[in-house]
Amino acid sequence: MENLLDTQEKRSLLFLRTLYNNERWFTEKELSKIGNCSSDATYRTLNLLRQIKYDQNDSLEIISKKNKGFFLQATPLHSIGETESLFIKDTISYRLIDLIFHEQGFTLVDLAEIFYVSTSTIYRRLKNLADYFSENGLSLNMNNFVISGPEHIIREFFYRFYWSVIKSSQWPFKTISFEETLNLYNEKMNALSFQLTDTERLQFLYRLAINQIRYQHHHFIDIAPNKDIIDPYIERYSQYTKQFITEDIPIAFHINEWTFLSLILISNPVFDELHSDYELKVNWHKEKRTSAYLFAISLIHAYKIRNEKLIFKDETKLIFRLLSSYTYTIAFSELTIHHLNVKNMLLSVSELNYSFFEQSQLIMESILHLFPKNRNHFDQDYLLYNIILTISSSLKLKELRKEIFVKLICTVEPLSEEYLSQKLIKFSNHNLVVHTGTNEQSHDGYYDLLLSDFHFDDHIYPHASKTYIWDFLPNERDWKNIFALIDSIANED
Repeated sequence: MENLLDTQEKRSLLFLRTLYNNERWFTEKELSKIGNCSSDATYRTLNLLRQIKYDQNDSLEIISKKNKGFFLQATPLHSIGETESLFIKDTISYRLIDLIFHEQGFTLVDLAEIFYVSTSTIYRRLKNLADYFSENGLSLNMNNFVISGPEHIIREFFYRFYWSVIKSSQWPFKTISFEETLNLYNEKMNALSFQLTDTERLQFLYRLAINQIRYQHHHFIDIAPNKDIIDPYIERYSQYTKQFITEDIPIAFHINEWTFLSLILISNPVFDELHSDYELKVNWHKEKRTSAYLFAISLIHAYKIRNEKLIFKDETKLIFRLLSSYTYTIAFSELTIHHLNVKNMLLSVSELNYSFFEQSQLIMESILHLFPKNRNHFDQDYLLYNIILTISSSLKLKELRKEIFVKLICTVEPLSEEYLSQKLIKFSNHNLVVHTGTNEQSHDGYYDLLLSDFHFDDHIYPHASKTYIWDFLPNERDWKNIFALIDSIANED
């Protein structure tokens, strides 16, 4: 999404992150050098940032002093991720995509009037959007501004688009309310034999809302979304997802519609925690020697060859998760849109353990031939991101003496929890026992510390004596605050 921002918008985000992460005074000359811009451009950008209201109880303010420069003053628990999301949602590019998704029938003049810019300016923006959609296997008609392409790709594009700003904590859809979507979900799920976790439920609600808005515009999935995908769970989950097909959907599209929802469920790499029979799926793929299975075991084998002492906690579960990642890559190979977290996570892993990062790159490149030839032009960074998170989530940690109990929940990217917990353990001066949201570990009593990237309702959180809301990925300021909090917990005794 950020590559659609104009120069000043990108500079604004850069200044915002620089001021927040470093927590010190910056002179105008320093910021001008960082932003590669003139002094006037720096002052314009800072004035723009000062004018934006983020509705976070005035917890963030840029202050200036003549002999010191500029300082970003924020409360200790301020969410920079929420601020960034709100900033992006206020940009023309975001608002244009959002408008195109929700409504139709606009002319170029209409759009220029809505955004208070000239028709030439809005046309340039739309042309950039057209190129962006093209990169994602879709097209934007420059006459009526309607998006076309495979319907299941359109829907997943918009899911990634809206999920990328989830930190704003605001329901992003305008023509269907959260309450309506939740009521539909609860009505159908009450009759089913399985339930989703809180994060998975929110993800599913986003997709249900996107589906309903596409139905309002009479867009239905007319091409089978599971081409080149072999999986026994598609039919199984169809028994559940059929319940979400409403009466206003023409019967000719029913199979494709519920297959799409089934595809979403089987390609979720943390979904195994809800079921005890994922071994059956792994065994099925093993017997069939499917490409997905060969992908999974080839990855694991390659890591073991390069690291003789490497041990995975649950290899069957690891294979299941890799099967899911393979399925998702095949199903949505056209898409390149992803959250900035992908880039940040890859950078973080390369800094923390470059050997592991480099090995993962080489291993991924060695198994690309296992993808169908007509589906091998996908976003390799996104695949590498998933491989690294999946593999690191299954690495065995050393036995630790229990001292400080930590609950870590990451809603933006659940697979990152194991990676983040290992980083937490590695750099802490204390013995930590970290329980993640994707692993159901039993622990009596309260947690000493709850770490999360999202404000759930109080009754959903596990009990904890202290709570810290961080951003994904946690920045250096977050880590500093977290370790200070852990120190204070250790010193309480």
